[in-house]
Amino acid sequence: MTATSTFRRPLSTTDAKWIVEQACRAPSIHNTQPWRFQFDAGTFELRADTRRGLSASDPTGRELVISCGAALYNLRVAVRKLGYTPTVSLLPTNVTRVCSLASRSLSRIPPTPPSGVRMPG
Repeated sequence: MTATSTFRRPLSTTDAKWIVEQACRAPSIHNTQPWRFQFDAGTFELRADTRRGLSASDPTGRELVISCGAALYNLRVAVRKLGYTPTVSLLPTNVTRVCSLASRSLSRIPPTPPSGVRMPG
């Protein structure tokens, strides 16, 4: 995710850690938390951790991907809470490999007035 606040500063390490902590509170198959997050150069990347998959009860990895989707949703909500607009790029383009699932970027949310209120200017 690329993040810039109204003060023109990048997303802080503290905020990035908080966002990942919120994302990790997502429900997962038998609480395996089969995901890994990486934050680099203003971008979060979500990867499936197939070592945490349950091959006996989830041989196709479907529930692993659903669990990662829940973590991605929580990541999006946490980003919005800090006032940024998240943008998701689904990965990979080669659908035979599910390890790298999504990349998130964000931008500041423009102010929107309540209905019937005029903005000055």
